[in-house]
Amino acid sequence: GEPNGKWDDATVEAMKKYQDKNGLSPTGKIDALTLHKLGLGSDTAGKGAPVPAASSAPNPSPNTAQ
Repeated sequence: GEPNGKWDDATVEAMKKYQDKNGLSPTGKIDALTLHKLGLGSDTAGKGAPVPAASSAPNPSPNTAQ
């Protein structure tokens, strides 16, 4: 349709179609994965928070006296 600058029912339906055709969950909402697919997101879009690297220092046992 003709752009009108509003996020209306027609826009939601268009977004759902785009998401479905691109292997995304067709929610009709702008999410991180959709933004990424549109070329507007970051390389980490939709991925979980980074997990800290395992420490090489031994963990003290809670049962040992210090």
